Amino acid sequence: MKNNIFKILVFYLILSVFALNATATEPSAENLQKLNETAKKYWNVLPSLSVSYGNQALTLAKQLKDSKQEVIALRYIGVGYMYMGNSDRALEYFFESLNLAKKINDKEDISAALNNVAMVYDNMGVKDKSLGYYMDSLKIDRERDDQEGVAISLNNIGVVYADLGKNAEALTHFTDALIICQKMNYKETMAMTLGNIGDVYKKMGNLDEALRYTSDGLKMSRESDNKKGIATKLKTIGEIYSKTGDYEKALPHVEESMKIAKEAQLKELIMENYKILSDIYSSMNDTGKALESFRQYSVLKDELLNKEVASKIEKSQTKYEIERREKEKELLNMELERLKMLKDSLLAGFVFILMIAYVMYRLYRIKKEAHKNIIILSKIGQEITSNLNLEMIFKTFYENISSLMVADGFGIGICNESDECIEYKFFIEKTTRLPVFYNKIRDSGCFAGWCVKNKKEVFVKDVEKEFPKYFNIPWTRRKNEHPQSFLYLPLMAKNVVLGVLNVQSYHKNAYTSYHLNILKTLGSYLAIALDNSNAYVQIESQKGEIEKNLKIINIEKEISERLLLNILPLKVANDLKTKQKTEPELFNDVTVFFSDIVGFTQISSMLDPKMLIDELNDIYTEFDNIMEKNSCERIKTIGDAYLAVCGLPVPNKNHAENIINASVEILRYMTQRNEISDIIWEIRIGVHTGKVIAGVVGVKKYIYDVFGDSINTASRMQTNGKPMKINVSESTYNILKDRFRFIARETLSVKGKGNMNMYFLDQ
Repeated sequence: MKNNIFKILVFYLILSVFALNATATEPSAENLQKLNETAKKYWNVLPSLSVSYGNQALTLAKQLKDSKQEVIALRYIGVGYMYMGNSDRALEYFFESLNLAKKINDKEDISAALNNVAMVYDNMGVKDKSLGYYMDSLKIDRERDDQEGVAISLNNIGVVYADLGKNAEALTHFTDALIICQKMNYKETMAMTLGNIGDVYKKMGNLDEALRYTSDGLKMSRESDNKKGIATKLKTIGEIYSKTGDYEKALPHVEESMKIAKEAQLKELIMENYKILSDIYSSMNDTGKALESFRQYSVLKDELLNKEVASKIEKSQTKYEIERREKEKELLNMELERLKMLKDSLLAGFVFILMIAYVMYRLYRIKKEAHKNIIILSKIGQEITSNLNLEMIFKTFYENISSLMVADGFGIGICNESDECIEYKFFIEKTTRLPVFYNKIRDSGCFAGWCVKNKKEVFVKDVEKEFPKYFNIPWTRRKNEHPQSFLYLPLMAKNVVLGVLNVQSYHKNAYTSYHLNILKTLGSYLAIALDNSNAYVQIESQKGEIEKNLKIINIEKEISERLLLNILPLKVANDLKTKQKTEPELFNDVTVFFSDIVGFTQISSMLDPKMLIDELNDIYTEFDNIMEKNSCERIKTIGDAYLAVCGLPVPNKNHAENIINASVEILRYMTQRNEISDIIWEIRIGVHTGKVIAGVVGVKKYIYDVFGDSINTASRMQTNGKPMKINVSESTYNILKDRFRFIARETLSVKGKGNMNMYFLDQ
């Protein structure tokens, strides 16, 4: 079924191409324009067709002597090759387009060609050449007074300077672009420029300026409803807030960026947002969300890499086929030229169709082979990136690489920046695993070190001949049998070299560019796996450290809370922790306990200070225990006086009964203590029931205190009591007279109160 469909498609395409060829090759300006438009249409869809139509347009333009359209055809052929990943051929056609544009003095096309050349060099990483051609394009745009073109060129130059780390020059060009955009009201270009300025300030560490420019850029992007621009700038703002430690502000910006990116299906931006969220949650000690965000980041990273790998393989296969059959195509073009003269002949038409069918069949075979490789390499990549254990990653990689190419020697070295060395924990030579060894990065004659320092692959077919290309020292045979050819590949993530991957053979010319492309593809997966593993180890380490710190914090918290509860009642302490304040309150039903030691001054003068403190500590500790057992609250001690209450800060309907029970227990404790102690202490206890105001006094040293006439009255009850007796006021008596027995006393005159009725508890 698939073969039938393929035949139908081939037949349809043959007829379409033949029909287009039959009409487009008519020497008319209209057909020439159609060919160029068709070439442009297939730029990023099927660049090989773009090249084909561009060549037809080029031939026709030369026939018609239309230099303008010839320039355009050359440009479109170059763009096709650029999308196919063939930078050398792209430059060849772009330069030809540039020279012709200069010859006819077409400023617009000169500027476009210069930009094209700069773009290719930029993609190749040749920044100095890229910069020079962007500068030339800027000069032409200024001569033409193309203000928007000037602004865009200034941005392109600024981006290159930023990539080179020349931040001052980058800011100068971005600022010039911004002035033009503001003057001409180019909103989208202005938004892009503000974002670029913000990015440079962020790299420089000037986060305030980065935030200001990026926020202005976000406003402009919102005005023009540029979804990608909005999402990108929200992400950058989130990163800035995260760097300053303001995670509460960072989180909503990244979440909004994530929402827009998902709606617009901007997968690369979604991936970057997940990574930022992972870092934010990790800093906020939310390990669960940090790990989940990192997992989502890894999944998307793998998915995007698979697509990138597929594209690279397809481009590589197509490029390889083009180079291999260059002579064949030249012959085919000569035959096509001859057939054009015989196009009215049925035989010529039939031969032409057969030739096109053959080309289409070859393309189909290439695509099929590329698809097969994509599946194999993607499967290997998924196995590698789904594992976080380095040992398992290495073993999986070796098992697969040995089936794809000769690997007499295979190793993966991990960079150790602090020691400036490469640690080979995993190296296999002739199926035997070697012990761990190290290569110094700066050692002369070390290919692994050269690879790390220069961040470039090493491709050697014959080590004795090619050694001088890399080092200024003579090649020395180190043992009888040594590797003759090998590949070294830097494993990079975020422009940082994580390690080195290398395969080697004891035979010359064991590897080709095909093997290098396979190794690059798998190396991309391995770099991701190493980066993921490092990040996982870091998160796990942080998790352990966080858990350890949390335990310490919890212990310190428990100690602090116990100390706080020694000073403040539980309810008051909780109010201060949750609300950072507590308001004074009036409690209507509170019973107050007041005690004093009889003859304390005389006894204390005869005791050693330490012994005195030990005695008071022993007595009042037991008082505290008794009060707590009876749901009462000790307020404070003043010298030998002890003040406690029941009914605040938490109301208690049994407040009077609880205080009396606690008082009885305290007298019983004092009696028993005096029987066995060398020092005899006696106390007077006064009890009164009434209204009390309570609250925290002070801001530096918290004191929970009670106020009001009821406190004074309880003190008077104690003062007018007798040793080892419980003296209660009339208000307390009225509450408890049906539950306890009391002995009425004669009415006493109390200072500041007048005559008062008092009662001793009958014990």
